[in-house]
Amino acid sequence: MLLGLKLDIAEEKGSMPEIALIGHVFPLFSASADYRPETTGIDFRLSLSHTLSEKSSLGYNIGAEWGNDSPEAAAIYTLAYGYSLSDKFGFYAELYGDLPEDSSANHYWDAGFTYLPCNDLQFDIYGGTSITQGQDLLIGMGLSYRVKRK
Repeated sequence: MLLGLKLDIAEEKGSMPEIALIGHVFPLFSASADYRPETTGIDFRLSLSHTLSEKSSLGYNIGAEWGNDSPEAAAIYTLAYGYSLSDKFGFYAELYGDLPEDSSANHYWDAGFTYLPCNDLQFDIYGGTSITQGQDLLIGMGLSYRVKRK
């Protein structure tokens, strides 16, 4: 489990992308003793996105993270394509990875579906695997809630 926040910085205008800052914390209390990390992990990313058509978009992130029981920082990246199947359902595919300071790079892919029961709530389910060695299978689900500024 992780806790995150996304802050909008700029709206998309012509060729200028939408820009946001994303941050996460992986708190120690988020798992039982057998599965929790020894230290609290954090990450942040600069997130950019472009509308490609009425139904599709391209997003990309770059940032850094500290975690996985290691004090070394890792540069992180994501490249994601999203497609709206309907007003409520969507599909996405992404490439992502990290480049640790003192270790080999890790590259992954995943794909999933999203469901919007209302404009401010999203559920998603996804699956993927690693391109480089290390992760045989990834299966997960998520829940996001948008808090609007006044």
